Amino acid sequence: METGTSDSCSIATTIVVNAQPNAGLDGSTTVCDNLLTPIDLGLLITGEQAGGTWTRLLGTGGTFDALAGTFLPAVGASSVCTFEYRIAGVAPCVDDFSVVTVNINAAPNAGSDGSTLVCDNSVAVIDLNTLITGQQTGGTWTRTSGGVTGIFNAAAGTFIPTNAVTSTFEYTLVGTAPCINDVSIATVNINAQPNAGVDAAPQVVCDSSTALIDLNNLITGEQTGGVWTRTGTGGTFDATAGTFTPAAGATTSTFTYALTGTAPCINDSSLVNVTINAQPDAGTNGSTLVCDNSTALIDLNTLISGQQVGGTWTRTSGGLTGIFNAAAGTFMPTNAITSTFEYTLVGTAPCVNSTSIATVNINAQPYAGLDGAPQVVCDSSTTLIDLNNLITGEQLEETWTRTGTGGTFDAIAGTFIPTPGATSSTFTYTITGTAPCVDDFSEVIVTINAQPDAGTNGSTLVCDNDTTLIDLNTIITGQQAGGTWTRTSGGVTGVFNAAAGTFYPDWSNNQHF
Repeated sequence: METGTSDSCSIATTIVVNAQPNAGLDGSTTVCDNLLTPIDLGLLITGEQAGGTWTRLLGTGGTFDALAGTFLPAVGASSVCTFEYRIAGVAPCVDDFSVVTVNINAAPNAGSDGSTLVCDNSVAVIDLNTLITGQQTGGTWTRTSGGVTGIFNAAAGTFIPTNAVTSTFEYTLVGTAPCINDVSIATVNINAQPNAGVDAAPQVVCDSSTALIDLNNLITGEQTGGVWTRTGTGGTFDATAGTFTPAAGATTSTFTYALTGTAPCINDSSLVNVTINAQPDAGTNGSTLVCDNSTALIDLNTLISGQQVGGTWTRTSGGLTGIFNAAAGTFMPTNAITSTFEYTLVGTAPCVNSTSIATVNINAQPYAGLDGAPQVVCDSSTTLIDLNNLITGEQLEETWTRTGTGGTFDAIAGTFIPTPGATSSTFTYTITGTAPCVDDFSEVIVTINAQPDAGTNGSTLVCDNDTTLIDLNTIITGQQAGGTWTRTSGGVTGVFNAAAGTFYPDWSNNQHF
């Protein structure tokens, strides 16, 4: 304000000078829409007087505090926001203002991390983009763990997990300064598919085998830690050790080696098929004892014991003697010698054939020959009778026995010499049979006729006129009774009674009877 003085008069004039307000110099900044601290707009302009007011000129979004002169961007805010700082002028001064321009760059959004769980035998293509959520497009994929296992396609953002280990993949969106890059992680958790190995080649064993089968040695490429189970019965199965020992009666079996998979991997198993063929049992050897004159049919099947049916019979000794029926398994031992017969059941490999032996022990029926023709001899004979020459066809080396008395009997030599008084006799030639054969004998009947004894000659002397009856039996001595008298000289003189053996010598002369 200026004050002037006039010489003519004094006039006082007041001049009011108002200050022109100064809102400072414009300012600007560039921020990211994910800024967490509000922007103090006053710090962006320079030289401003205090006391002004803030207004938003351009742009939407974010949080503008006019009183505080602050602005907090937010996602979705306009890329350019302008704010005016105005100081009102006192007329005639005009208002002054400055402008703050806030350039807002959008922060890239790589989305939220995600993951999946797969098995390492999967051949399915995994789209990594589907694992993370909310991401903007245009990012790039890089692998951050898992090595080079599986098949990773960075351009497509895909991964095939076959034979891979757990892997992580980073999705990166490049931020425009001052926004920084944003990253999200896609994790592919990979569980190993258990491998129970390759099935074993089919095994064929015999149930008579005592050899321990190590099932672990039959499958190949398996991982450890699995468990063995079985379908089938019999034998000795050790599930812990994975071994099996066949035994008679064991059935064909399937042994399963199983590994439990961790989801989503499934269980894996391998198989060992053990076909168990039954060892045929031809039973226990047996025998019988018969005589070679037997006509009874022998069932060979009844001689052995415990055998299974279906076998075949063959003859292994005894030649062609007797009558052998292989189909029926019978034997008729007539005129046969000791024979052996083999009963055979054919085994299905690796089982072997099984055999048992039926032995028919045959004792020969002794033969004492044909009876001799009846013999008639006189007891006065001194001729030796060889009994052996009278029977025919007999076997030798046995002894004779006799029913009868008298004479000289040599049982060992088989001879007989009659003597007076010997009785008619039966001589038996006996051969002892070995059980079950019976003794056999033949006979020679010797009828022995006694040599008659008319006694010793005798005589007497009488007169031809003697009338005494002479008993001729008293004149001879030692004679046997029952003889007959005949007159051999003297004609018909005297009286001779042949029946009574008496003689009257009357009128006879030296008569002989």
